[in-house]
Amino acid sequence: MAYGPRIKGAVLNKGVKQFLQKCRLVNAKVYIISHKTKFAKYDETRTNLRRSAMDWMSNQALFDYADLGLSPRDVFFEQTRQDKLQRITNLNCSYFVDDLEEVLIEKSFPTGVAKILYDPHNENRSVSGVVVAGDWVEISHLIFGLAQPHVGL
Repeated sequence: MAYGPRIKGAVLNKGVKQFLQKCRLVNAKVYIISHKTKFAKYDETRTNLRRSAMDWMSNQALFDYADLGLSPRDVFFEQTRQDKLQRITNLNCSYFVDDLEEVLIEKSFPTGVAKILYDPHNENRSVSGVVVAGDWVEISHLIFGLAQPHVGL
């Protein structure tokens, strides 16, 4: 994904809207939990990464509550990875999807939370304790074995 000024050109991954619609249909609560800093260390433009991300999500109609059920109040930007892991615990997530393997294999990752590594380039097919999925259709199939999970992304 592009960050900062280039985020405007980013494209929503295939299957994400259908996944969110399925979550809405079965009343599964979805959160976006990031440990994105407010500003990139070496960005001369001083672009607010969190604001850019929120604007991008809004422009993608992810906050069209009637359709997808996602609210800006369900988006959390944490300062550190440990804060992110604590948020997953506090929100009582059943599943957590991340594109960073190191988050999912962190020793302090909350127990009892199913870990899904989003790996569209098929780079990590055997990560201990982590289910690897190549796209959001696969993620949807993995998650909807339970009727009402709480999902963190």
